[in-house]
Amino acid sequence: GCMEILAGRLQALDFSCEFINRNGVTNLWARRGTAKPLFVFAGHTDVVPTGALESWSHGPFDATIRDGVLYGRGACDMKGGLAAAIIAVETYIDHHPDFPGAIEISGTVDEESGGFGGVAQVLEGIREAITAGLTPIKVNAVVKRGVNDHTVVDLVEHFRGTGVIVRVIEYMDVGNR
Repeated sequence: GCMEILAGRLQALDFSCEFINRNGVTNLWARRGTAKPLFVFAGHTDVVPTGALESWSHGPFDATIRDGVLYGRGACDMKGGLAAAIIAVETYIDHHPDFPGAIEISGTVDEESGGFGGVAQVLEGIREAITAGLTPIKVNAVVKRGVNDHTVVDLVEHFRGTGVIVRVIEYMDVGNR
């Protein structure tokens, strides 16, 4: 499915791709290069439950373009962002094929359900990057009130004293309301 499509596109750019199967889901970890600096794009391909179908202005399983705007479940969170990251990497590599450094892209499947498979792999990768001296490392965390805002303190505490820079970004609903 989705992960194989992403891997195919990244392998065409000389990324090595690893499929990580944890807790019944398949996650993708892709890397190009081994030198510093390391830039990581972390994305996810799962979506939240649809909720009441009558609340949707367009069917949640339909991809509809109206007035130049794509409507569909997961288009903003986070399929569009992951696609934009891959296109940005393709463009960067096209203009800078011999750049010094490395790029990683992760596609996890459990961000919306607790992050106990793919997100754990990302955290393991961050620990390995710290050990390898690939610093500074920055973590961008999207926080939505009433959904995961209760996890911010734990996230900050997790990285306290590690040198990892944690940036908290407020979630803005641009979806179906």
